Amino acid sequence: MKKSLLTVIAILCVGLFSSAVAQQSKFVFGINGGPNFTSLLYTKKFSVTDEKFVPEINFTGGLSVQFMLQKNFSLISGFAFERKGQIFKETYHDGNAIVNFRERVDLNYFNLPIMCRKTFGKTINYFIDGGIYLGYIIKASSIGVDSDGNSYKSDISQYYKNFDSGIALGIGLSIPIKEKVSLSFEIRNYSGLLNIGATPVENDSKILNNSTNLLLGITYKLGSI
Repeated sequence: MKKSLLTVIAILCVGLFSSAVAQQSKFVFGINGGPNFTSLLYTKKFSVTDEKFVPEINFTGGLSVQFMLQKNFSLISGFAFERKGQIFKETYHDGNAIVNFRERVDLNYFNLPIMCRKTFGKTINYFIDGGIYLGYIIKASSIGVDSDGNSYKSDISQYYKNFDSGIALGIGLSIPIKEKVSLSFEIRNYSGLLNIGATPVENDSKILNNSTNLLLGITYKLGSI
């Protein structure tokens, strides 16, 4: 069902984009970035109760391109680097003492959002975004630290699938500072729908990405909009 939903949305977005290309070019290019709040969601609970999964603050940044279909309706996409992941904490007894273990999982992705944007307002433009995103993992790594301060770093890319995809939703505003230049502020959420785990997890749980980005950007308009 989830894969079917993504397929339908992707077909609609591609259809709209194909229609747009045939029209007069009205593009808005931009660059944006900022902090993000990321976590890995497990569809089933683990049996060990002293394990804790804590969301992590990371970062994202990239380029955007917007095609104006109408004055207040457009297609928006782009290409961005985003670090996702979470913090894992566990307390256990190793036979001699209680050990507090902390591990940070970093998943580095290239993301390609494909969204529709509806804009409201005159001088200050408010907007809502909705669509899908496609992600490709570059590298996955973990950094662990125990109670004694012993640490390690390892490559865990083999435990995660190459591709991710899901729903992209956003809300924000754009403030013009010159005739063709604007500042933008957006809160955007990426909710993964595909299991990114490449190896079996306890209780056959699926692992889903989730991230909320706080984006600050600058845009430049080409053509008459």
